[in-house]
Amino acid sequence: MHEDELDIDVSQVGRLIAGQFPQGAGLPLRRLESSGTENAMFRLGADKVVRLPRHPRAVKAIAHEPRRLPRLGPGPPAASPEPFGRGGAGDGFPWPWWSTAGWAAVVDLIGAWCLLPAAARGVFREAVGDGEAEWARGQGWALSIAVIALPYYWDTNAPVAANSRHVIGEIPAETA
Repeated sequence: MHEDELDIDVSQVGRLIAGQFPQGAGLPLRRLESSGTENAMFRLGADKVVRLPRHPRAVKAIAHEPRRLPRLGPGPPAASPEPFGRGGAGDGFPWPWWSTAGWAAVVDLIGAWCLLPAAARGVFREAVGDGEAEWARGQGWALSIAVIALPYYWDTNAPVAANSRHVIGEIPAETA
């Protein structure tokens, strides 16, 4: 997708985890399929997510997030992810990366607007059992991604641009 994007695979991530976080080395690891363009994401065990920047411009967010999340403190109405480990360059991977625990709820909700028709969202929401705050954060996250992605991929990635237009139309209609 990006000319300078790295090819990051499960075996490389497994070696990074084993070398830097041995406590996670025995946990199952699988790549999360995503149309995301900034980070490669992997599920580690049942409740952890490992995020690695795909290209140099995505490194800044990965480096700052572990410092910024604790500053939120107990204020947000929905749980924030808990840092599991902050990794560094190694095994041919040149940048910092990190893993969080308890991160599933809000990120997993993004698909409600990116993938599901409006009629199916209520069933999905009931099945995941999230409250108003989590649902609102999921909406906000999906909308912010779409607003950023649309102009960036307008001419270079028609499926991402089309999905961004869809999300931008769906969320305001749902909250009206």
